[in-house]
Amino acid sequence: MADKPMKGPAPRGAEPLEHPCSCMEQTKRLRDLAAWYREFAERAGNPAIWDARLRMAQNLEKEADPSRGGEQI
Repeated sequence: MADKPMKGPAPRGAEPLEHPCSCMEQTKRLRDLAAWYREFAERAGNPAIWDARLRMAQNLEKEADPSRGGEQI
């Protein structure tokens, strides 16, 4: 069966989408989430869970701060 030509605009799946938040808002959200993980880590009864939550907080803070090796948002 032959492919029919598509009518209308091309699908948006291949286009990069704009993030609805500004860079400053995104940075604040990442830092807030990192703070939540740090607070949540304090309640962990298992050292492995505590460590994983602290690592997540560090990764989020790193992502929020490009000068510490995070990606530019």
